[in-house]
Amino acid sequence: QSSILTLKEDQARFLWFNRMHQFMVTLENEDDEIAKQEMIRLSRQQFKGKSYLLSKIDEFNSQLLIEDKERAIFSYTENSFIYQCVNTVLRKENVSQLYSYRYIIKLICRQLKEEHVKFVEAYSKKQKPRFLRLYRGQCLNFEDLQRLTANIKNLISLNGFISTTTNKDVALLFLEQNLQKDMERVLMTISIDMT
Repeated sequence: QSSILTLKEDQARFLWFNRMHQFMVTLENEDDEIAKQEMIRLSRQQFKGKSYLLSKIDEFNSQLLIEDKERAIFSYTENSFIYQCVNTVLRKENVSQLYSYRYIIKLICRQLKEEHVKFVEAYSKKQKPRFLRLYRGQCLNFEDLQRLTANIKNLISLNGFISTTTNKDVALLFLEQNLQKDMERVLMTISIDMT
């Protein structure tokens, strides 16, 4: 279950995943309560016996739908069950599991799009450099690291949401965690043309 697709080698998978993403983001809101409860049920099954995560599921379940829409990104970053579930289903690319998590994936994507529009507007109003430099500190397995190094300056797609920072020191903090076997610490530098 790799989180990185290379467009040179995985074009069909990329196109399929992109279509699935577009479909989920454009879903109407009529089935939001049903979709949320399906996600909650599946998450409870997945984390059965893990009281901390079950309490996080209950906490999210108690939120009103309107709160979910306004706090989707916050819920993803602060609620560990959502983070774990969403990243796992996005990496596995299992259609039925992806569909079961359509509710939160749709909300995160919509809120990210809104935040992106605000950011680009604010960035363009300031005298900022053409290229925006972002950093990400992450521990990667050898296979994913090989995929990245073999595709420098090529197009890649990441199956999941990632966080970045403009502060290199903040990204380096993420590399201080204990390293698991067969993992490497990687500092990614991402340059984005803002024109």
